[in-house]
Amino acid sequence: MNTIFYFITEAYAILSDPEKKKQYDSQLSYKTVQKTSNIELAVIRFEEAISKFRNKNFTQASELFGQAVYLDSSIAKYHYYYGLSLGKLKRYKDAGRALQKALKIDPINADYLAELGYVYLDLGFVARARNSFEKALRLSPSHKRAGEGMRYFMK
Repeated sequence: MNTIFYFITEAYAILSDPEKKKQYDSQLSYKTVQKTSNIELAVIRFEEAISKFRNKNFTQASELFGQAVYLDSSIAKYHYYYGLSLGKLKRYKDAGRALQKALKIDPINADYLAELGYVYLDLGFVARARNSFEKALRLSPSHKRAGEGMRYFMK
């Protein structure tokens, strides 16, 4: 309460004195404070991460994708790419969790299902992998990654 009272008192002192108000207003005109929202920061981090991912810098990409997810967890592709980068780092359990979050947001995305199938294969969960590939193929019968994943079961 003391802090709030201090700021109110300070504001009153400035606003009630014409000279102090004029000085305050002039200071504001010189400052171009631009506050960036979490959503905007998430977009920036995601774009940086995509660049790192394309350059095969998966460690930095996963950090940046993780930041994007933290800043805006409502975007499925942030989780998806976070999972892809974690998979490249062989952090399969974390990759699986990220891909599952992407699917929770967008449950009918064949790309997400196919990649989750590969993570399940890497974890040794063969039945889950097959199920993911089959779901992806039901959604998109010509899905290349899911079709390649199903070839594992035809050996």
